[in-house]
This record gives sequence, C-alpha cells and structure tokens, in this order.
Amino acid sequence: MKNAKKYAGIASILAIAFTVGSFSYNSPITTLGDIKKAAQLNDKDRLRDLIDFDSVKAGLKEDFKAQLMRNAVVPPSAPGVLGMALATAMVDPLIDTIVSPAGLTQFMDSGRIDRLIPPHDKLVGDSSVRQTSIEGGSTRDPIHIERGYDEFSRYRVRIWGSESNPAEALVLTLQREGLFSWKLTRISLPNNLLARADYGTAASAHEQPSVLSIESSDLRADPAHPGLFLLTTTLSNSGAIVLNYPYLEITLTDADDRVVVRRALAPAEYVKGVEAGSGIPANGKVLVKLFIDASATQQTGYRLYVFYPAQESTRISEQVDAQKLRILLQ
Repeated sequence: MKNAKKYAGIASILAIAFTVGSFSYNSPITTLGDIKKAAQLNDKDRLRDLIDFDSVKAGLKEDFKAQLMRNAVVPPSAPGVLGMALATAMVDPLIDTIVSPAGLTQFMDSGRIDRLIPPHDKLVGDSSVRQTSIEGGSTRDPIHIERGYDEFSRYRVRIWGSESNPAEALVLTLQREGLFSWKLTRISLPNNLLARADYGTAASAHEQPSVLSIESSDLRADPAHPGLFLLTTTLSNSGAIVLNYPYLEITLTDADDRVVVRRALAPAEYVKGVEAGSGIPANGKVLVKLFIDASATQQTGYRLYVFYPAQESTRISEQVDAQKLRILLQ
C-alpha cells in the first residue's frame, strides 16, 4: 500500500511536469493565436501586452531604409528619384500601417502583406501620401505555416500564401518572457516585398526583362594604350513598347573565371545625353560603345549582364572593386 501511494505520487508529479512542459512548449502558438484574436478585435491594449512594438518597428525601419539606401545610387536624371526621397519620409507611417491591427490581421490570415505597400503612382505626387490604406481587407486564401524553436527563448514562424513560395515567407520572431509568456519582437519581410519600397526604381511597364536581351558584345584591347578596352554591345528589345535603358553590369575575370572587378552602370553612365523618357525602341536595337580603363586590374575575360533594379534590387550592392574600372563614353 505504501509503495502504491509512492508510485501514485510519482505518477502525479510526472503528469504535472508533462502538463507544464507541454503547456510551456506550446505557449508561443497560444501567443500567436492571442495576437490574431486581439488584432481582429482591434484590442490595442491586449496587443501592447503581446507585441514589443518598439522592437518590431525598429527592425522594419532598418530593413526598409537599408533597401532604400541600396538603391540611392540611381542617377539624378532617372525617373522617380523624387519618389525615393518621398519614400524615405514615409517609412514611419508605412511601418505603423504594417503593425496596425488591420495589418496584423491581413498577414496572419493570408500570409500576404503586399496590399500595405502603396504602388509607386500613389506615392509620387500624392499630397496624401501618409494616408496609407489597406484595400480589400483580410483574405482567406489557404496559407502555409512553418514554425519551431531556434533556441529555448526564441521561436520563429514563417507564413506564406498559397500563391507564393517559401522564399517569399513573412517571418515572425517571438522572444520568451518567463516560462509561459512570449512577445512578438520582429517581423521580417521577404526581399521581393521589400523591393516594393524601392520607389525610386519601381517597376513599370517600360521595364520588362523578358523582352530585353544582349544581342552581341565584344571587348577588345587597345594595343596603343595598355589597360584600355573598347566594349561594344547591342541591346535588343523584342517587345511592342519602348523600354527604359537598363543597368549594364560589366564583370572582368581572371584565367580561372574568378571575378576581378564588377561594376553596374546606370543608363546615364553609358548612354550619351540620356534623358527621362528615352529608351530602346519597340522591336528595335541600340548600339552601345564604351572605352573601359581597367589598367588597375589584371584580367583575361569578361561577362556582361543587363538588369532593372526594381526586379533585382540587391544587384547594385554586389559590385566588386568597382572603382578600379573607369568608363569613358565613345
């Protein structure tokens, strides 16, 4: 009888420990459910208990401003630079919209937050730029969720919509506060969505990489001037409308095809007198000729690539020793 009581006591302790452990393990999931419910009810007091708003806003501000700075190299003659300047000023109200009850409801319901990012034409020239609104409200499309512990005190959740892919997931980070309590401390947006904050180089109908191509290119050394090369390339537009001039990326390589220097050229750097509105004619071609001074490097090969920053937002930041390659227009 004594042993039976002893075993019963141990069993009770183990059951309690299991219950407490299970509750603690699943507590971040409970917190996420509480955040969603409070957001749907517009319960701002409860949200303040569940979300570290200062931390979340600081993280989002860092992400958005880093994206804008990566694209601050857009030349003054390029369309939309005013838009980028305005975008810098509106980062704070945009973040306020994202972490509002309506914004939280939208991405927790649908795995999407793109409706919170205003389009370029709503930003430039719009005197009510700070009145960012959510169109259509919450959607109920199927969503995919991956979640798990990074460590004992940090839990991450990845959410993406049925029309997206895992690389476009929103990431929520929760930090433990005590044994059962958690707070949302970080909302990380995917790069493809952050690129929409690049209002200075926002994609337009005149930026279509699918119809833009390099028809031919050639790089020849100038025998009379060591380190000086003549680059000629033909850019082709197979589309039915005029295309904006793209960025032109020049990469010089060594004998093992390793990158020696890489530089991305804005249109104004490789087209004489480039003006807003000019571009590559519909179903047409443009011949580009450049003298390249690469005397500060040793190279044996080259690669050429064209892109629009709105589609490949990080490409400009991937330059390598760009100052060692000087450009002289033909």
